[in-house]
Amino acid sequence: MNSHTVQRIRFAEKEAQKLLDLYWNRRIPVDPFRIAELLGLVSREEEMAQSLYGRLDKRRYATVSVTVNASLSPQNKRYCGAYFLGMFVLNTMLKHEMTYSRSLSRGLTPDPDYLFAHQFAQALLMPRSDFLAHLDAGREMDQICETFDVTSMMAGWRMDSVGRADARKRLTAAV
Repeated sequence: MNSHTVQRIRFAEKEAQKLLDLYWNRRIPVDPFRIAELLGLVSREEEMAQSLYGRLDKRRYATVSVTVNASLSPQNKRYCGAYFLGMFVLNTMLKHEMTYSRSLSRGLTPDPDYLFAHQFAQALLMPRSDFLAHLDAGREMDQICETFDVTSMMAGWRMDSVGRADARKRLTAAV
């Protein structure tokens, strides 16, 4: 990883924590759609092509909407909601005019915005201190996934991003 990527990941982590500090009721699992609502965004589910996970959309003079594919699992819907919340935060901070639709689909080549939103989603759904406390308490992968309402892949990403690849190896070997 280059230094720019590391900075972007740290930046995403900080921005997610800011939102958690302002809008999170300390209940796990974190509800990204509730936080989006509190920010004035509209959340919705819609049938989409199977290759499309969702989109962040703002048409001229319209409210920003986070739309997720209705056919996704509940965990993937939550991840997509958090991902697009990250995209919204990034675009708001950068003061980009959001008159476009940004979608997330399978086979997407990661770009800096994707990396930010991906890290933001992990940090929002699995707050660092709570996540580390569960790892340090020796919780099993299925317990962690159930507690945070995420998939094992998402939990593995988070273990890597908080510097706990050791826990990922231990927990995935046990499965």
